Amino acid sequence: MIPEGRIAETINQEDDIFDIARRLAHERKPVLSSPLVITRSCRLSPLCRHCSWRSGRALMKDYAHAKVNKEEAVSRAMRIQQSGADCVFLVSGWMGKALPDYFFECIEAIRQTTQIEIAVTFGAISKPDLMTLRGIGVDHVSCGLETTNLKAFHDLKPGDSFETRLETLRVAKEMGFRVRTNFLIGIGETIDDLDDSIRLAEQLGIDFLSISSLQPTPFTETEKWDRPKPYVVAKVAAAARIALPNVDIQVSFGCDTYTDLAWGMKSGANAFSIALRNPQETPELLGDETTRLRIMWNDYSVREKTSPASSS
Repeated sequence: MIPEGRIAETINQEDDIFDIARRLAHERKPVLSSPLVITRSCRLSPLCRHCSWRSGRALMKDYAHAKVNKEEAVSRAMRIQQSGADCVFLVSGWMGKALPDYFFECIEAIRQTTQIEIAVTFGAISKPDLMTLRGIGVDHVSCGLETTNLKAFHDLKPGDSFETRLETLRVAKEMGFRVRTNFLIGIGETIDDLDDSIRLAEQLGIDFLSISSLQPTPFTETEKWDRPKPYVVAKVAAAARIALPNVDIQVSFGCDTYTDLAWGMKSGANAFSIALRNPQETPELLGDETTRLRIMWNDYSVREKTSPASSS
């Protein structure tokens, strides 16, 4: 078990923790996923104060109610599989204690027509719905905890419940899902909160940890907040990588795609979310995200293996 205070101690160390984190990350394979939004509808009331979807709600009248149908879900999942991604990540707002039937229909159709792994993030999910998701072939369940600072959690997500999210993760782990969670940087947490959060991830047996920078968003209460510096987020991620060497880690900094990838690799991430587009230049320049990411990852691996430090 990670000793109390170890994460905080690591965060406060010098920049050589980045070298350690990168070496540990490259002992794992890269994991690529791509999101597929089922619906941006959400029944939380009030809505979360940092939700980026609220910008769309403010600007487009049908934004919150649009949803994919089964055929669209299959088409997008097939494109994600063809891109070389490992996992399709199904996303929605919280839809209540019972998931809508069309969620299950979309997932069943994706499972029947692709071989790609399926991850879902629908907020807190009831045990019966988790059992159904398990039965139709979902591999990963994600439920973001955001922070172990309960005041910060409830200030940011007044309509949500930390306890029910925690229970979702515990039940999903018991059922044999690979479980994922997210912690958010820049919402008023302390270094001790970060220490508690990463130790909680270990206690829960989290398989995939996402660390994200707060993104101040127009039309929300957080639009005037300051975004944390990417360097600070990277230090937290590196500390998590060192403490949790066998966990897949993804980091989001809110930068442009290339810079986000660079910060992620610097901080010890081995998991990445990819945007799909048609290649228009060589992969080293713009190109498709999957190819470019693999080139960056593999080129760094070669440098590590041939560097003087690695052969000494």
